[in-house]
Amino acid sequence: MERNPEQITLGEVTVTRVKEFYGSVGMTPGEFFPDSPDGSWDEHRDWLAPDF
Repeated sequence: MERNPEQITLGEVTVTRVKEFYGSVGMTPGEFFPDSPDGSWDEHRDWLAPDF
């Protein structure tokens, strides 16, 4: 039986990891969301920044 690191089976339930996107989009938040107020991203950077 081949092991898939993207899945884990817990009893009768199988959980599968789905990566929608991984990596940088090459844009700043202000470029990606041009209508956002200046400085709004900096104010919340501590909890918005990914930790992976």
